[in-house]
Amino acid sequence: MNTHTALLLLLLTCSSAYAGDDSSWPPRRASGLWEITPTTSPFSWSFCALTEKDHLVEDDLWSNFDKECELQSQDREGSTYRFVALCDKKTTRLTGTIEGDLSTEYVATTVASFKLLDGTESARRDVVKGKRVGDCPTDLPPGTKKMKGGLILRGFYDKRQ
Repeated sequence: MNTHTALLLLLLTCSSAYAGDDSSWPPRRASGLWEITPTTSPFSWSFCALTEKDHLVEDDLWSNFDKECELQSQDREGSTYRFVALCDKKTTRLTGTIEGDLSTEYVATTVASFKLLDGTESARRDVVKGKRVGDCPTDLPPGTKKMKGGLILRGFYDKRQ
């Protein structure tokens, strides 16, 4: 086997291994304190993430994603994650893109498409920016969200392994 053939086989083996690797779902942020700012809402929050249990989509984009949505597709190309899911008993199509370095900052965009009661199509677009600002403070353990007004929400990681 020549060097060119060996290199090609190595590349094919690596890409096959990556294609079968589900480590890109769910997207996971680096551990630490994250400031989350929706650009389409006045509400912002801080979130203490722990990489091993983090699920950015579930925690910051669609509450109860794992219970309410069925993931149709997902892929990752470099630092861009894309996904499509059917949610709300398959009445809402959720498409999302998460771009950036999940160890420092990212921008997540989702579009929820659905039918209104009168049968017309509608869509809601949301954009959320996240930035890691340091380590978690002692009063905000991993899996805890602190809303801008001070309300503390706990238990995001309670049922995750």
